[in-house]
Amino acid sequence: MTPTLFPTMAQEAFRPLRAALGTDRKEADYSPDEVRNLLYACGFGAAVLDKLREMFQAFLRRGMESRKLHFLVKEFMDVLELARDEVYPKVRAITAGGALPAEERSSSLGSLDEFSRNAAAVQAELATLQRWLEAPPPDIDLAAILAEKAAAQPVPYDDLDDILRKLTAGGDL
Repeated sequence: MTPTLFPTMAQEAFRPLRAALGTDRKEADYSPDEVRNLLYACGFGAAVLDKLREMFQAFLRRGMESRKLHFLVKEFMDVLELARDEVYPKVRAITAGGALPAEERSSSLGSLDEFSRNAAAVQAELATLQRWLEAPPPDIDLAAILAEKAAAQPVPYDDLDDILRKLTAGGDL
């Protein structure tokens, strides 16, 4: 699989959820089963995002050309933004609407908050990487480096024969 396929797959995981949330229904119009289905879909999306993060880290460990990496970061950031800024808040508002029993609603809101926190943490990591990728490379003065190297005095050293003579004579190293 190519690296660009993974963000597309993650977006596809959120597409049905986004479509279901795109209606003009009020939070109170959802039945408990509909709210549970939205929560399951959010959990599925969160699992996909976790797997995408693992795959992304594997790409980083193996190495990747910077333009591909920059594109992949941008695509992954778009998916995280969709989940964190659009899907999770809307499902949270629907869940808080009162269709679920209080205890189930409380645990579900906690899960949604965790999904959102995880997405925010990954988004922050990727934003740092994105800034690094967009930063221009530092200026390097090759002449200064070569001049420093030429001016450096060689470090005196003792060869093995000198060390053995000193040791056999009972001297100090």
